[in-house]
Amino acid sequence: MYIPNNDTDGDHYTKFRHVGYNRKTLLKSQIVLDALNAGVSVFHIDADAVLLKNPQTYLHHYQHYDIATILEFNGTDHVHNTGIFLANPTTATINILKDLQNIQTRTLKSNQVIFNELVSTRQGLRLGNLNATQFQDGYTFFIQHKLCCSFAFDSCCPRNVSVLLHNNMAFLRSAKIYRFKEHLMWSLDDNGY
Repeated sequence: MYIPNNDTDGDHYTKFRHVGYNRKTLLKSQIVLDALNAGVSVFHIDADAVLLKNPQTYLHHYQHYDIATILEFNGTDHVHNTGIFLANPTTATINILKDLQNIQTRTLKSNQVIFNELVSTRQGLRLGNLNATQFQDGYTFFIQHKLCCSFAFDSCCPRNVSVLLHNNMAFLRSAKIYRFKEHLMWSLDDNGY
């Protein structure tokens, strides 16, 4: 599938909840909808995530859901994260993503906030949670396990059981890169370390 990207913000960092960021997440929703309409399941991973194992062997557990997401701790509560999710090509999934797009085109509200509002009221949606030990959000991996994960070889490190980790809850690009470097997950240094 070829997805032309003529978006003016496609080649650079955009701030959360700004117009350019909103356009990027709308494009993401459209790409997922196109695949779902073609009958294809989509495992979406934001660019600030790291795959530690092949997720294919774990995703078959979620075939009976319309959508399965990772849960993210937002400081007060756990919410569904739209940065990592499995969407299966069902009518319920397609409808909720269409509704998300319709609302998002009229507001600067985050697609994740809209998604959580929609799923809290949607009857009949089979919504699942990806296993929190295998598919971890930034709070769980980087903050809760920070003390035991200072080195890649620590046996207590959740990296040994994790399939994926999402470097969310760090809002600057430089903070995300620094986190990756601290945990020996960053090897691209153009000008040295």
